[in-house]
Amino acid sequence: MAFYDYRPTSMLYHSCSAAGFAGITSNGSIWLSDLQYANDPKELQLAEIVDRVLMEVIREEALPQVRAAYAGMKVQLQTLRQRFWMHSFSLSLQSDKLPMWQEYTDRGRGYCIGFRPSAFDHMSLRVQRVRYVQSEHLGALHTAVAEIAAPLVGRQDDIALRIGAVTSLLSLITATKEDTWQHEDEVRLIFSSMSRPSVDGKVNIPVGILRDGTEIPARDPLLRTRGDVEVPYFDMQFGRYRSGRWDPSGAIAEVIVGPNNTRTVDEVSDELRAKGYRGVKVIRSRCSFRP
Repeated sequence: MAFYDYRPTSMLYHSCSAAGFAGITSNGSIWLSDLQYANDPKELQLAEIVDRVLMEVIREEALPQVRAAYAGMKVQLQTLRQRFWMHSFSLSLQSDKLPMWQEYTDRGRGYCIGFRPSAFDHMSLRVQRVRYVQSEHLGALHTAVAEIAAPLVGRQDDIALRIGAVTSLLSLITATKEDTWQHEDEVRLIFSSMSRPSVDGKVNIPVGILRDGTEIPARDPLLRTRGDVEVPYFDMQFGRYRSGRWDPSGAIAEVIVGPNNTRTVDEVSDELRAKGYRGVKVIRSRCSFRP
């Protein structure tokens, strides 16, 4: 089942190329790609900034209990970052926006898929809304880290509290971006596989659990080529999970056909019906620009 740091109440949009649209709708699955290969070259550099925030408090805080709590989080964060394998699928609360068409849809030749807010309920992942900060102003991060550390003060030997605090730190890192990306209004699906059989040998600890109690075993990511780089990713099915099967038929509410996509609304509607999707509203983008 999904863990919601942020619970959406409206549709979540994903902009993609024609090939991406075909893959998502044909397979009823999405690709969660390693965040280290994201479009923003500063992705996960926030880990360095959070580490700096922790160090500032350790150096400057007068109360020894607070220093100890921050020092414990810093050690655990450094340990986990050696196996920092976070994979993400990007969505947006905004639809039919010109920058998204230009950046993510092969210059408007693709699609914008509107998923229902419940489309990912049965998946074993974390749902986060991205916060945007100015990298030179760390006040918001200080506040966020202080809130995470507060339960640990005076109780840093409590293993459960330590694990919870570091998990929250990792969530903070994966759901924070520089404010130059604010126009994307991003919601992220995050899947963390902190164990890989090829690295850790035989792994018995599951990395997730489905709604009927089925455990998800650790596995190595797949690889896809982007340019001259191999990007690790996980292919995961969406929709309703019941009787041991996934049903994506009600997960998509809307599809927007790109401004430079030559297919008609009727063609796309017929394709989705043929693939078993129900009640999908198909419209054409209001945007216009040269391909």
